[in-house]
Amino acid sequence: MIYWTTYNFASYLLYKANIIPMNALLKTSFICTSIMGGYMVYVHPRKIIFHYGKNKKYNMHYPLMVIGDLITHQLPLIDCLFIPNQYHICGAYLYPLMLSWYGINNYFIKNTKKIYGISLEKLLAITNGIFLLIGLKQHLFQLLKNQNLK
Repeated sequence: MIYWTTYNFASYLLYKANIIPMNALLKTSFICTSIMGGYMVYVHPRKIIFHYGKNKKYNMHYPLMVIGDLITHQLPLIDCLFIPNQYHICGAYLYPLMLSWYGINNYFIKNTKKIYGISLEKLLAITNGIFLLIGLKQHLFQLLKNQNLK
């Protein structure tokens, strides 16, 4: 299983280590991961089960889930939301990464609902809605700003 949180938090650590610059692509990922991660921890399914070995599993306790959410989902967003972009790139470039993540998980895992307890298609649809809202806000305000300057 490949969790999106792994990609997202690794990107955050790379930014904090000054290896990659802050950009809209990272911020879009942080926003989506914060919303979706928070939803899955506090609303549905409110459980994380790690499978290891042949038939072993570990049910993570809820307080640990909350701490994990705060560190891996909310911290990157809070830390980076008000930092100006150091590199200008559209957040929509996250689509190929997200679709490749979806494809890899779909290919290697028979029942992808086991990853999050929610179908990946539902997560993809909700994330797409968040992408569209972020893109409309960013590009519409920029377009209106440019029109007022003329």
